[in-house]
Amino acid sequence: MRSLRGSANRRERVSRRMERDSFREVIMPAGYVLGFFGLLGLLAAAVYTSSTGNNALEAAGLSLGLLAIPIALFLYRAVRGHFSDALNEP
Repeated sequence: MRSLRGSANRRERVSRRMERDSFREVIMPAGYVLGFFGLLGLLAAAVYTSSTGNNALEAAGLSLGLLAIPIALFLYRAVRGHFSDALNEP
């Protein structure tokens, strides 16, 4: 019975490792691109506000939302244990 428990643990670890790899290769780069666009939008809203004196709150809010995506993905990865050394065990 003990070997079944270890086998289930190994399957869990392998699936979590595959999830970590897909996040690292696909989802995080997309999040970084969205965060970069958010940073550009926030800078554009700041330049618009400083040059005209009018606030571009919609653009600033959207930009902050895009800028928060990589942070949220990083926190999700931390909660799911993607940075754990136990995932690297065979």
